[in-house]
Amino acid sequence: MQVRNSYFSLAFVFLLVVVSNKGCKINQTPQFVNINNVSISDLSLSAFKINSKANFVNPNDIGLTLKNVELSLFVNGKPIGSVNQVKSTKIKARSEFAIPLQINVAQANLLNAVGGLGGAFGAMFGKEFDIEYRGKIKLSKFWIPFTIPINYKTKFKM
Repeated sequence: MQVRNSYFSLAFVFLLVVVSNKGCKINQTPQFVNINNVSISDLSLSAFKINSKANFVNPNDIGLTLKNVELSLFVNGKPIGSVNQVKSTKIKARSEFAIPLQINVAQANLLNAVGGLGGAFGAMFGKEFDIEYRGKIKLSKFWIPFTIPINYKTKFKM
């Protein structure tokens, strides 16, 4: 009788784990949506900061943890700066979430990308530039890592 009860207990625990695991399954990788709210701050003669938000959707029934953001910023196809943010941020289940980004840029890199002083004057008078974010973000759940590639292009006007 003792052996039968232990088999029944083991089968019950197994069934409980299977049922609970089915409800907490990661069905899809979170999706990158866009980058918006691009702005420039801390403008000086030698450097400035580009601030923006990367927007995502977590379609899963369980939350995730943001671990790392690695992005490079390109203007007119030329690299001007990068960001490597190490974070441990909780992301809710079935939610939209935004990651604030801040990239430090040397003025010389931007001048090179826009075509020197002529391009910089064009920027002051509303000329649009192609900007591109390339890189990845890393997420995890239960020690399982996920990487979401980012390759986003848009136009920017000062």
